[in-house]
Amino acid sequence: MGRLPPKRSWGQAPTVTWNHDAARGSLTVQCVESPWFVPCALIDEPIRSEVEECIAATGG
Repeated sequence: MGRLPPKRSWGQAPTVTWNHDAARGSLTVQCVESPWFVPCALIDEPIRSEVEECIAATGG
């Protein structure tokens, strides 16, 4: 499908951007905004877990 533009997610959860480059086989996810009381680990771990599950599900 080619390179997808960066996306944003808004709401009660932290705001993240992501960029998927199929040609390179890369996915970049960055938390750009979160409540001050939410530690980075609470943001990073669920994202990492979801990405790893998707990779495993697609045989990557």
